[in-house]
Amino acid sequence: MANSNVDGHTMNRHEYLKAYLQGAPLIPEHPANNWLQQHIPLRSPALFTPTGRRINHFCVGSDPEFAFRDPRTGDRLQAINAGLKVGLAAGCDQNERLVELRPWPSQSVVEHVAGILTALRWLFRVYGHSLRGLEWRAGAFYAGDGMGGHVHFGRKRPTRPQEVEALDGLARVLRRTGIFPVAEWNRRMQGDAIGQHYGQPGDFRIQTHGYEYRSLPSWLQSPVCAFAVLTCAKLAVVDPTITCKWIDQYPEEQARSLIKGLAKLYKGRDDDAYILYHLLTTREPEVFGINWAVNFAPAWGIPELAPKSIEDQQTILPSLIKPSKEAIQEIIDHLMFNVNLTFRREPKTFIGELPTADYIWLPSEILGGRRAGFGDLLHNLVRARQHKIQWEYANKGNLRFYGMAPAIWRQDERDFLRHYCPDVSLYPEHDAGMTTIQVPRDLCQTTKIGGFRAILAYSNLLPLWTVDTVRKDSYNAWLETHPQVTQKTWRTI
Repeated sequence: MANSNVDGHTMNRHEYLKAYLQGAPLIPEHPANNWLQQHIPLRSPALFTPTGRRINHFCVGSDPEFAFRDPRTGDRLQAINAGLKVGLAAGCDQNERLVELRPWPSQSVVEHVAGILTALRWLFRVYGHSLRGLEWRAGAFYAGDGMGGHVHFGRKRPTRPQEVEALDGLARVLRRTGIFPVAEWNRRMQGDAIGQHYGQPGDFRIQTHGYEYRSLPSWLQSPVCAFAVLTCAKLAVVDPTITCKWIDQYPEEQARSLIKGLAKLYKGRDDDAYILYHLLTTREPEVFGINWAVNFAPAWGIPELAPKSIEDQQTILPSLIKPSKEAIQEIIDHLMFNVNLTFRREPKTFIGELPTADYIWLPSEILGGRRAGFGDLLHNLVRARQHKIQWEYANKGNLRFYGMAPAIWRQDERDFLRHYCPDVSLYPEHDAGMTTIQVPRDLCQTTKIGGFRAILAYSNLLPLWTVDTVRKDSYNAWLETHPQVTQKTWRTI
């Protein structure tokens, strides 16, 4: 390492690069200056093998959005009309119009992008019958809706305000690189058809696992774009002092050089940064020169629908799908060696069907969109076909479900419900043979939804199970613990 004294401190090359990225005044004749300005491609990318080097100890996740477009009419097909459901690894957004992915989170951005590939493949397999001939549209704004590329961090440190500032700084420079459609981004910030404003700086939301940064547009246009944005976001959070002062005024060439410098700073200590640096020095036009108006499905190897590619339309998708080792290697080969992605039927690593026709997956009969948290609450719950439980979202903000009278509950069960859900209200309607149970909406929100789901699925208060716990005899076993149940104790609808 070359060393020199800057501001009273002896700096090696990496410290000099860090100071440059932070905007510190540097001495032009510093020995590392030439190294700083040059971004030389890696000499032996063919020798690269992932070693698990991670500068981060937190998981990176995301829930990117996109839209379906019919090229024959120019109209958008709403995700809900394509059969997609809320709260799944490949489903629809709460607004029911946009598609939303929930890929597998990981400390490795490569693995997370492989999770995106896996989610897109399952989307194609399960819903491909209704997507024939449609284009998949990413970006920032389309057909009256803003589309987000929300990035999640499994991180709960007190430095969150500084981390959000660092992500804002990164977003400002990414706007100058050409990687995003800036006109669409500006339109997104002006508000959608119902006055919701997205894409503003500092937009984040607390989550159970940490938080999500919501300012960025959807970066799904290609695996290269997705990987570049997600890796930059990860590196910005690792040390918030580096990007927090970046501004939205750099010329394009300088903005791109800053992004390369960020990757260069960490490439010797992090596999994701290593791959990003390789991309930025060998395939820069592909990273930054993106045509956002075209169908992005082919970039992920999603073909035109072939009849034999249709999965059983009753397949139950989980909320997350772990990518296979093969999918991870496909992403590495695509990023490092420009190997085109092709469609492959991923092995089913989850329970995708019910044990018998005597059970019903709740999302197949209940719309979970346009109700905050409703899809997350119900996404993998199952009921017995002969025991109707009706769910509603009341106008006053209460979740209502009804069908079983509390008279069949033992006193200890009632006490259990009262203890863990003290704000729950019970309204017996004896003439109708049912009880309405009103639940405050906050039980569907981030901090409480896990506990409420546990009560629904595992407390035995209701004849409800999860997809992976329901068995052929689950309902009969429940009836044995509630002998008072008769056909008259629930409403027939």
